[in-house]
Amino acid sequence: MCQFTKELYKFKKKTLLLDTKEADIIVTGQPSFDRFSINSSRLKNKKQNCSKKNYVLWCHGNTTDINEVLNLISLWLKKFTSNSLQFGIKLHPNCPQKEKSYIDQTLSKFSNNYFYVEPNLSIEEAIISSKVLLAQHSTTLLEAFFLRKPSICLDPTNIRKNMSFVKYEICQRATNLKELNDLILESEDINYQRFEKIKSEMGFSLKATENIFSELKKLI
Repeated sequence: MCQFTKELYKFKKKTLLLDTKEADIIVTGQPSFDRFSINSSRLKNKKQNCSKKNYVLWCHGNTTDINEVLNLISLWLKKFTSNSLQFGIKLHPNCPQKEKSYIDQTLSKFSNNYFYVEPNLSIEEAIISSKVLLAQHSTTLLEAFFLRKPSICLDPTNIRKNMSFVKYEICQRATNLKELNDLILESEDINYQRFEKIKSEMGFSLKATENIFSELKKLI
């Protein structure tokens, strides 16, 4: 089984990897992350033409603690958001209209200073155009890392403190309003040294397509 890094093996063994033995895991990397890393500089140049140049981006996900997450976001919107720092929402592609309406009903009680990212805007462009990415538990946290953008894991119920992305500092973690606002204000793009350090510790490969074809040839 191909995996993008062996360090995440133990976290996914029983869920996504179906108890696959470690000896049967081949680290190849992931093509989409290669593309994100290569395109990061090009996309940063496009950011200059974005109409929303300074916003916090939340990549919506319907997790078990969605009500607590929305409450945390609502409090931040009410107390800290401003015209100079808006809040953008990137809905999951499969988000039903009923759920979108629920998000609107919840957030609008506290503030109207939020907007929905255009559906046709790629996740890459949405992340690179933002100041910082917020998410619960999503591959967008990894995508932000490869785009050298900071990200924050929303964890108001303390269920993600052992999440691999948090453990390896791919993202920061916010459990309350003060932590969330402090992390947003302090967020900076990931510099070369930090990126290379985490990439090395995680064992990420940026030659995924080449590695996958190499492994397939061995089976022919």
